[in-house]
Amino acid sequence: MKTKTPTRLHVFIGRQVPTLIVLCLCVIGLILLPFQIPVSKAAQASALGPRFFPTVMLCAAAVCCIISILSESYCFFARGENLKSFPLAPVKQYGKVLCLVAALLVWYVLLRPIGFVIMTVCLMIISMLLLGNRHVWQVIAIPCLTSVLIYLVFANFLNVPLPAGILPL
Repeated sequence: MKTKTPTRLHVFIGRQVPTLIVLCLCVIGLILLPFQIPVSKAAQASALGPRFFPTVMLCAAAVCCIISILSESYCFFARGENLKSFPLAPVKQYGKVLCLVAALLVWYVLLRPIGFVIMTVCLMIISMLLLGNRHVWQVIAIPCLTSVLIYLVFANFLNVPLPAGILPL
Protein backbone atom coordinates (compact mmCIF):
# COMPACT_ATOMS: atom_id res chain seq x y z
CA MET A 1 0.00 0.00 0.00
CA LYS A 2 1.35 3.38 -1.00
CA THR A 3 1.71 6.04 1.71
CA LYS A 4 0.93 9.62 0.88
CA THR A 5 3.72 12.14 1.10
CA PRO A 6 2.46 15.34 2.71
CA THR A 7 2.45 18.39 0.48
CA ARG A 8 4.38 21.53 1.36
CA LEU A 9 1.19 23.25 2.48
CA HIS A 10 0.23 20.33 4.75
CA VAL A 11 3.68 20.43 6.35
CA PHE A 12 3.36 24.19 6.86
CA ILE A 13 -0.09 23.86 8.45
CA GLY A 14 1.06 20.95 10.62
CA ARG A 15 3.94 23.04 11.93
CA GLN A 16 1.56 25.84 12.95
CA VAL A 17 -0.87 23.69 14.98
CA PRO A 18 1.08 23.72 18.30
CA THR A 19 1.70 27.45 18.01
CA LEU A 20 -1.96 28.13 17.27
CA ILE A 21 -3.01 26.02 20.27
CA VAL A 22 -0.71 28.02 22.57
CA LEU A 23 -2.00 31.28 21.04
CA CYS A 24 -5.61 30.22 21.67
CA LEU A 25 -4.77 29.29 25.27
CA CYS A 26 -3.16 32.71 25.77
CA VAL A 27 -6.27 34.48 24.46
CA ILE A 28 -8.51 32.34 26.68
CA GLY A 29 -6.24 33.11 29.63
CA LEU A 30 -6.44 36.85 28.96
CA ILE A 31 -10.22 36.66 28.76
CA LEU A 32 -10.57 34.60 31.96
CA LEU A 33 -7.86 36.37 33.98
CA PRO A 34 -10.11 39.05 35.55
CA PHE A 35 -12.50 36.34 36.76
CA GLN A 36 -9.77 34.08 38.21
CA ILE A 37 -7.54 36.50 40.13
CA PRO A 38 -9.38 38.63 42.69
CA VAL A 39 -7.88 41.95 43.67
CA SER A 40 -7.62 42.56 47.42
CA LYS A 41 -7.89 46.03 48.97
CA ALA A 42 -4.15 46.05 49.70
CA ALA A 43 -3.38 45.16 46.09
CA GLN A 44 -5.69 47.91 44.77
CA ALA A 45 -3.51 50.49 46.52
CA SER A 46 -0.34 49.31 44.76
CA ALA A 47 0.55 50.26 41.20
CA LEU A 48 1.04 46.65 40.17
CA GLY A 49 -1.74 44.34 41.22
CA PRO A 50 -1.87 40.56 41.23
CA ARG A 51 -3.07 40.50 37.62
CA PHE A 52 -0.05 42.37 36.26
CA PHE A 53 2.47 39.51 35.97
CA PRO A 54 0.06 36.93 34.49
CA THR A 55 -1.17 39.52 32.00
CA VAL A 56 2.36 40.39 30.92
CA MET A 57 3.31 36.71 30.57
CA LEU A 58 0.19 35.86 28.55
CA CYS A 59 0.72 38.86 26.27
CA ALA A 60 4.40 37.99 25.80
CA ALA A 61 3.55 34.38 24.94
CA ALA A 62 0.89 35.53 22.46
CA VAL A 63 3.34 37.96 20.81
CA CYS A 64 5.97 35.18 20.54
CA CYS A 65 3.38 32.89 18.91
CA ILE A 66 2.43 35.57 16.40
CA ILE A 67 6.09 36.27 15.59
CA SER A 68 6.71 32.53 15.11
CA ILE A 69 3.75 32.18 12.75
CA LEU A 70 4.75 35.27 10.77
CA SER A 71 8.40 34.23 10.45
CA GLU A 72 7.50 30.73 9.25
CA SER A 73 4.93 32.21 6.87
CA TYR A 74 7.60 34.52 5.44
CA CYS A 75 10.03 31.61 4.97
CA PHE A 76 7.35 29.44 3.40
CA PHE A 77 5.48 31.87 1.16
CA ALA A 78 7.91 34.71 0.34
CA ARG A 79 11.19 32.81 0.22
CA GLY A 80 9.73 29.47 -0.90
CA GLU A 81 11.71 27.41 1.59
CA ASN A 82 10.79 23.80 2.18
CA LEU A 83 9.87 23.24 5.79
CA LYS A 84 10.45 19.87 7.42
CA SER A 85 7.66 18.31 9.42
CA PHE A 86 8.26 17.84 13.12
CA PRO A 87 9.48 14.37 14.03
CA LEU A 88 7.14 12.36 16.23
CA ALA A 89 8.36 11.89 19.78
CA PRO A 90 8.62 8.40 21.23
CA VAL A 91 5.63 7.10 23.17
CA LYS A 92 7.67 7.36 26.40
CA GLN A 93 7.81 11.15 26.00
CA TYR A 94 4.02 11.37 25.72
CA GLY A 95 3.75 9.38 28.95
CA LYS A 96 5.97 11.93 30.70
CA VAL A 97 3.79 14.76 29.40
CA LEU A 98 0.64 13.03 30.63
CA CYS A 99 2.24 12.44 34.05
CA LEU A 100 3.13 16.12 34.27
CA VAL A 101 -0.39 17.18 33.28
CA ALA A 102 -1.79 14.81 35.93
CA ALA A 103 0.63 16.28 38.51
CA LEU A 104 -0.53 19.79 37.60
CA LEU A 105 -4.16 18.78 38.06
CA VAL A 106 -3.41 17.21 41.45
CA TRP A 107 -1.46 20.36 42.41
CA TYR A 108 -4.45 22.52 41.48
CA VAL A 109 -6.99 20.38 43.34
CA LEU A 110 -4.93 20.03 46.54
CA LEU A 111 -3.48 23.56 46.58
CA ARG A 112 -5.97 25.07 49.04
CA PRO A 113 -6.28 22.19 51.52
CA ILE A 114 -2.58 21.27 51.69
CA GLY A 115 -0.99 24.61 50.85
CA PHE A 116 1.15 26.31 48.24
CA VAL A 117 4.58 25.47 49.63
CA ILE A 118 4.04 21.73 50.11
CA MET A 119 2.20 21.20 46.82
CA THR A 120 4.70 23.28 44.83
CA VAL A 121 7.61 21.34 46.32
CA CYS A 122 5.92 18.07 45.28
CA LEU A 123 5.15 19.39 41.79
CA MET A 124 8.70 20.62 41.26
CA ILE A 125 10.19 17.31 42.46
CA ILE A 126 7.97 15.37 40.05
CA SER A 127 8.83 17.77 37.21
CA MET A 128 12.56 17.53 37.85
CA LEU A 129 12.44 13.73 37.97
CA LEU A 130 10.39 13.56 34.76
CA LEU A 131 12.90 15.86 33.06
CA GLY A 132 15.71 13.51 34.04
CA ASN A 133 17.41 15.20 36.99
CA ARG A 134 18.80 12.52 39.31
CA HIS A 135 20.95 14.64 41.64
CA VAL A 136 19.29 14.07 45.02
CA TRP A 137 20.47 17.33 46.58
CA GLN A 138 19.13 19.33 43.61
CA VAL A 139 15.81 17.50 43.55
CA ILE A 140 15.30 18.33 47.24
CA ALA A 141 16.98 21.73 47.70
CA ILE A 142 15.80 23.59 44.59
CA PRO A 143 12.05 22.91 45.04
CA CYS A 144 12.17 23.71 48.78
CA LEU A 145 14.06 26.98 48.36
CA THR A 146 12.10 28.07 45.30
CA SER A 147 8.68 27.38 46.85
CA VAL A 148 9.47 29.22 50.07
CA LEU A 149 10.99 32.15 48.15
CA ILE A 150 7.97 32.43 45.85
CA TYR A 151 5.62 32.28 48.84
CA LEU A 152 7.52 35.01 50.71
CA VAL A 153 7.72 37.30 47.66
CA PHE A 154 4.02 36.98 46.89
CA ALA A 155 2.86 37.25 50.51
CA ASN A 156 5.20 40.04 51.69
CA PHE A 157 6.08 42.14 48.66
CA LEU A 158 3.23 41.70 46.18
CA ASN A 159 0.44 41.42 48.78
CA VAL A 160 -0.98 38.36 47.05
CA PRO A 161 -2.14 35.77 49.56
CA LEU A 162 -1.23 32.20 48.66
CA PRO A 163 -2.88 29.25 50.41
CA ALA A 164 -0.93 28.31 53.54
CA GLY A 165 -2.79 25.02 53.97
CA ILE A 166 -1.53 22.83 56.81
CA LEU A 167 1.66 24.87 57.38
CA PRO A 168 1.45 27.68 59.98
CA LEU A 169 2.74 30.46 57.72
